[in-house]
Amino acid sequence: GASGYNVNERRTSENGFDTHGEVAMEVKRRCFDVLGFDTYVESMADGLQVLRYNLTTAYVPHLDWIDDFQRLQEHNFDSEGVGSNRFATILLYMSDVGEKEG
Repeated sequence: GASGYNVNERRTSENGFDTHGEVAMEVKRRCFDVLGFDTYVESMADGLQVLRYNLTTAYVPHLDWIDDFQRLQEHNFDSEGVGSNRFATILLYMSDVGEKEG
């Protein structure tokens, strides 16, 4: 796995990853399209992370990154292997709360 992760302790969600499910693959391919990539490259994509917040939790803006202070890793966006910092993050927000309920 990657080293040098910085974890923000303010995160309050329950979460899970779907890396190769049918819907996850469709969403990941569509994200590549939205970002203007001509082709989908699996090694350059993270899994689809699904977060759940309930009435006592909330999304808190934060930054995630991998430090490489000694510059031992050549930076590229191929996340296969040890990982790398992201080129982009796409956030899809879904809710079952009615328009006038929240």
